[in-house]
Amino acid sequence: MHPLLAEILWTNLFQNAIKHNIDNGTIKVVLTNDTLTISNTGKALSVNPDQLFESLLLSGSFNLYQSNNNG
Repeated sequence: MHPLLAEILWTNLFQNAIKHNIDNGTIKVVLTNDTLTISNTGKALSVNPDQLFESLLLSGSFNLYQSNNNG
């Protein structure tokens, strides 16, 4: 993953965890060798999370692996 895209992704996920949390809620960040999980004490999603990512990927406007590097 391109470092700039990783930074944008991290910032967006963390800002959403803050934005969609409850007042005085908590945010939990867990990083393992295979996953990054960010959760909060906000209300549960009203849609299937897979549908959110699927529509982004199908639109073609979101590619984490695209890079301008020639190497």
